[in-house]
Amino acid sequence: WVLKARTLPKTIAIAAAVVALILFMTFYQWPFKAHCDGTLRPVLRQDVFAKIDGDVNEVFVEHGSRVEEGALLLRLDSTDLDLAIAGIDGDLDEVQEQLVSNGLQRNELSGTSEQARLRKAELEGEWLELTAKEESLQRQRELYEKKKENLEVRAPLDGQIVTWDPVELLQNRPVQRSQMVLEIEDPDGPWEIELLMPEKRMGDRKSTRLNSSHIPLS
Repeated sequence: WVLKARTLPKTIAIAAAVVALILFMTFYQWPFKAHCDGTLRPVLRQDVFAKIDGDVNEVFVEHGSRVEEGALLLRLDSTDLDLAIAGIDGDLDEVQEQLVSNGLQRNELSGTSEQARLRKAELEGEWLELTAKEESLQRQRELYEKKKENLEVRAPLDGQIVTWDPVELLQNRPVQRSQMVLEIEDPDGPWEIELLMPEKRMGDRKSTRLNSSHIPLS
């Protein structure tokens, strides 16, 4: 009865409408819109971290300061590092005094007796041992001196300090290794918008695209 002459036009019309709806849903890209908060920020930005435990002794920048890469931002003090270096210096002084004494004894030693030869061999052994100890202490001191360079926190890139009131935040305060102390951004480079959208509102992540572009500033 569907194919009877009087119902055939309706059947064709319904079938055509269904096919048209399927084609429309298949090929038409319906825009996906969602509203959320966002932040306009420079693309070039970097957090600055402390490389060593210590106390902030001096802060050389403030909010809004323009800095160049390598510029000194903070200077730290480390009591533990100072004590370690002082301990090594004391050990070095003691070893060097022993080397001087050993050298004087070897120079004053004379004679060809068995006792003299044994004493000379003993002093030479002590000399080698003291020399090796001195070299080890010197290497340790060099490592600590290298570590002292980390007490100076420097800018990793050209930019502007965006941390609010870093003097109040950091002056005379302890910081730990890997702790973020400052933020730097480059306002002269490209900018981007960070969208703060819950994942449940983003739909199918495989098919959702966010069109973004750099925003030039005048």
